Parts: sequence; C-alpha cells; structure tokens
Amino acid sequence: MRTPAGSRAAGSSKGGQASTGTGKKEPAAEEAGEPKTIQSPGLAGWIRENRLWMIVVPIGAAVLGLSWFLLAGRRRKEESAGAFLQPMERDGADSGGQADEGTGGYSSTRISAADVNARLSSSVGGEEVETDQDYALVVEEDALSMAGASGEESDEDTIEAFLKDREFDTAYTTYARCIDEDNSARFDSSLEQKLGEGLIAGGQVEKAARVLEHHVATHPAQEISAEAYFNLGYAHFHARRLEKSRKFFGLFIETEPDEKRRERARAILAALS
Repeated sequence: MRTPAGSRAAGSSKGGQASTGTGKKEPAAEEAGEPKTIQSPGLAGWIRENRLWMIVVPIGAAVLGLSWFLLAGRRRKEESAGAFLQPMERDGADSGGQADEGTGGYSSTRISAADVNARLSSSVGGEEVETDQDYALVVEEDALSMAGASGEESDEDTIEAFLKDREFDTAYTTYARCIDEDNSARFDSSLEQKLGEGLIAGGQVEKAARVLEHHVATHPAQEISAEAYFNLGYAHFHARRLEKSRKFFGLFIETEPDEKRRERARAILAALS
C-alpha cells in the first residue's frame, strides 16, 4: 500500500522535530539546573585559618598587661618614697636632729700652708710651749708642698670662695676640672659636702652625685658623714638609679647614730624594695 508523499514528508518532518528536540534536551537541562553550592569551611576551618592570630593576640595582651602592672607598681613605690624623701644637711635641720659634731676630723678653720711652715721652722722662745693641740688643724698635703710659692689661691680656696657666695654651679665647674685632671684629687670633706648639698638644693642631682661619689671614693670611711651617704641615696633616687639609691641609704642606716633618722631611711628602703 502506498503512502502518500505528503504523509511521508509530514512523518519525516515530525521525526526531525523529535530528534531535534531530543538533541537539545541535555544542554537545556544543564542550563536550567541549580547552581552548585559552595560549602562554608565551618568553625574548625575558621580556626585553622586564623590559628596564628588566636595565639599571638592573647599573648601580646598578657605581656602588655603585665608590663603595665609592673610599671604602675614601680611608679607607686617611687611616689610613696618621694613623698617624704628630702635631702639631709649636716646640721640635721631637715629632721630636727642634732647638729653633726664633725665632718670626719676636718676643722672648719682654714690656715695657709705658708703659716704652718713658718711656725714649724721657728724656734720655741721663752715660756712658749708647743703641743700636738697647736697643730690639730688639718692641712692638705698638697697645700704644704706648695708653701712659699707665689701665694696664689689654690683650686680649693677658689671653690670655697664660690661656696661662700652660693655660686654652686661655678664652684662645681672648678671642682669638675680638678677631678678630670686628677681623679684621685682629695678635697676637704666639709667643702665637698657643702658643694653636694648646694647642688642638690638647686636640683642638679647628677652633679651632686658626682661630687659626693668622688668624696666617698677618696676618703676613708671614718671621714665620711652619714649625711653624705643619705644625700647620695637621694641624688641617685631622683636620677632613677634605684639600685645605687638603695645601696647608699643602706650605708646611711649603718653609720647614722640617730634612731629616728635610721627609721626614716628604713621606711624609704621599704618603699623602694
């Protein structure tokens, strides 16, 4: 039985449409499909990614907190000590103590080397009697060696004159030059203590510390007053050298006979510990 040409054409047309439709179904399905979901790394993944920061940040915060605590504690100690820490003078005026009986064996009276040599070279006349008491005044060895010279003032006399005029900075300039030239140069104890006290009163604690440390280094212990140790502790405290400050306050406690003063120094040491 023959199939009409028209029917074959129609059939082939339908078949073409079907195959065409079948061929286009897969791309269309892919395009119409849902997009792939990107999974979140989750808490464990976030921790892995940020583990370095999680370690560094707490440690840094702990270090900063500890540093602040230590610095604040140290500052409180220094403030508590500084609240009642004042320089000490040899007459004990700062704490109502009695005047110091001496400054280590040096007389406050000054005599020239030429006068001493003239006295020593002269003969004893009449009923004049010379005893050791006549020469109880201390005269510096270097001054004796300069006897009979041109009569010029020594550096020590120059410094003494500046101290009388309360020109402490100028006196220190001369003093510093002398010890720069000879670091074993020895000065009168009272002169160095007066210079140190004057510099401390003027707020020049570094200069005062240098003067008093040279004084301690060039004199035997029996010629160093307790006040010199105290003022060295005071100067180093204000220069923020607390270890040295504690050292000299300790020496003050060992050498100071007055119990009230020792108690004061102990309180300062406790505040600095």
